[in-house]
Amino acid sequence: FSELDHLPDKILLCGGGASLDMLVEELATTDWYRDLQFAKKPSVKYISPETVVGIIDTTNKLDDHTFITAMGLLRVGLDTMEQTDDNISELISVRDRINRVLKI
Repeated sequence: FSELDHLPDKILLCGGGASLDMLVEELATTDWYRDLQFAKKPSVKYISPETVVGIIDTTNKLDDHTFITAMGLLRVGLDTMEQTDDNISELISVRDRINRVLKI
């Protein structure tokens, strides 16, 4: 990140490892960010399942951040299949796909 003026002021957590209470507590209560290129203290939030565009939980059992990684992979897989089916000649970058999947 040495070429960036500032790091983003939002940190989004997902997956089972984000459930570690000690991790979330340290991010919220310490000054860990001061030695990095943040313009202000970043906010730390969990990604919720409803923010994953195009993947719908019909079981109504996904109510937290622990399945976001799997949902994101499903979404990337769907996008890849759609591109293959449509014979799109222009490749969409991985970054653009991830931005669309995790549109927050």
